[in-house]
Amino acid sequence: MNRPPKVSVGLPVFNGERFVAEAIESILAQTFEDLELVISDNASTDGTEEICRAYAEKDERVRYVRSRENLGAAYNYNQTFHLSSGTYFKWAAHDDVLLPEFLERCVEALDADPSVVASYTRWAPIDETGNPAEFGYPVWPQVVSPDPVDRFRITLLMDGRASFPIFGLFRSDVLRRTGLHRPTPSGDCILVAEVSLYGPFHEIPIELFLNRDHVGRSIRIPGLRNRVDWWLPAARAGRFGRGAIGALLLFAVTMGEAALGYVDSIRRSPLGRRDKLRCYGHLPSWFGDQLWLRVKRRLPRRP
Repeated sequence: MNRPPKVSVGLPVFNGERFVAEAIESILAQTFEDLELVISDNASTDGTEEICRAYAEKDERVRYVRSRENLGAAYNYNQTFHLSSGTYFKWAAHDDVLLPEFLERCVEALDADPSVVASYTRWAPIDETGNPAEFGYPVWPQVVSPDPVDRFRITLLMDGRASFPIFGLFRSDVLRRTGLHRPTPSGDCILVAEVSLYGPFHEIPIELFLNRDHVGRSIRIPGLRNRVDWWLPAARAGRFGRGAIGALLLFAVTMGEAALGYVDSIRRSPLGRRDKLRCYGHLPSWFGDQLWLRVKRRLPRRP
């Protein structure tokens, strides 16, 4: 390509041979064609490499890179952005599907209003075979307030819930000013909250994003230890032992990392001192909410 594309799509993947071809096809079939697809393979051990290389060979918009070892999801997500060159940027999961007009509609929203920092569409669930599924997550509130502190508060309260705005289309120059994905189970939620400090989001009220539910998806990873290792497979979870005390220490460390991530997001933001203090003031309620969510997961379910 002789010039940078308008849109870059970053597709991080690890052992995604079951669904990655369909995800790639849906991206290359977009009605908005001025794009590049950056695939970062986290040392897959299945047929992912062969599938991705085949697409890179036949379509010049596709760039495939492969790590020598699994460096974790946070690294892999960030790697796709660091290798991109587009004015706008979108992350794509290897098991999801975009309907053809997704990028076109999101680009239109960002082009129409320079104050909007991210655009995304509504989503619909599909099962392993691509058929409509019956599962759901809490509906995301509109992040459109002119007050950046209010936008931050809204996104902060959604931590721990499925963060679908993370799969929207972002302004690349805004992402460059953030800490990107922190290597913690709350990394995607922290990034969404951080981006909200730079401007409002725009939701397009059409279901153009198909979110696939299957046993191996990241959101179904059981247990905090396994989720920590998915984000950063450096045996961090093993340092704390396997007993109750180890679990408590791991919980404390990950909560501390998330809190520091939010603090850093506020610190590096363009807000004035007063608004930054207002943002810091919402962190105690976030901590209480997160504590209850994690305790609730351990409570026995009523029949």
